Amino acid sequence: MPSEPIIFESKEEAIKLLSKYSARFEFPIIEYSEDELIKYSVGGSIFRAFSLSNQSGSIVYKNWAKQNLKKLLVDLKKAKSQKKFDELVLQYSHSLIDYWAKRVENKSEKIGFGPASKIVNLFIKVIQLSTNHRIKGIDHLLNVPFDLYTIRPLKNIINDLSDVNYNIKIPSTATMGYVVNEELYWVLTKAIRKLCKEAEIMPIVYEYWGWDRTHY
Repeated sequence: MPSEPIIFESKEEAIKLLSKYSARFEFPIIEYSEDELIKYSVGGSIFRAFSLSNQSGSIVYKNWAKQNLKKLLVDLKKAKSQKKFDELVLQYSHSLIDYWAKRVENKSEKIGFGPASKIVNLFIKVIQLSTNHRIKGIDHLLNVPFDLYTIRPLKNIINDLSDVNYNIKIPSTATMGYVVNEELYWVLTKAIRKLCKEAEIMPIVYEYWGWDRTHY
């Protein structure tokens, strides 16, 4: 059973915990075929959040991933700046949203930006695990996939990290669906980047601290 997410009480505590985790962290490296990349990129728990009337969400994603993997690998090699990489995440998130919308029968079955961006970022995370597919020099650019294990820890410190002028409230029940639009996605992403900069770690290490530490 996965453990409960740790909710940071302060920014100082967050920096201390992340720095301690980073000191012994090593990127897991595995050899994956293209089919395995797609198979292991996204867990079934994500798709249980979607009840589609005509097919499973897993099949929709896998078909989209098969169509886009080779192009994504080419595009990742070109994305050498944070701006280019972030644009790529948006591009493929909207690609998945559009692909999904055309394959469901009811409007209520469309995928939202939060889940779509999470899936794309997980896809890229697994690409970077693969010895025969990973792109050199982009690990520091990776975006964090948002779910309860990466959102809830920020509940008490998000406003210390955010540069927006309004108050942000993260509910205790926040999951990937909390990220309802691009604006909130970038607020959270920039907050994590700020935190990770102070902890002297790459943002993707925060993802490993949040998800992998609690599940393996």
